[in-house]
Amino acid sequence: MNFKDDISPLSKIIIVAEDIAAGMLQALKDGDKKSALDKDLISGRLSERYKNHTYKKIIEAFQEISM
Repeated sequence: MNFKDDISPLSKIIIVAEDIAAGMLQALKDGDKKSALDKDLISGRLSERYKNHTYKKIIEAFQEISM
C-alpha cells in the first residue's frame, strides 16, 4: 500500500491504527491469540508495508505502548 506523503499526520495515524486493528482481528479470527498480541510481529508487518519515514515514527510510537 502506497499512500502519498501529502496527507495529514492524523490520517497517517488512523491508517496505521486501522491496519493494526485489522491484523489483530484477523489473527483472533484465525484462532491465533498469541500473534494477535505480539507487538514485534505486528511492528515487523507494519514496517514492511509502510516504508516512508513518517510512518516509521508512528510504528515506533506503537512499539512503546503496553498491551
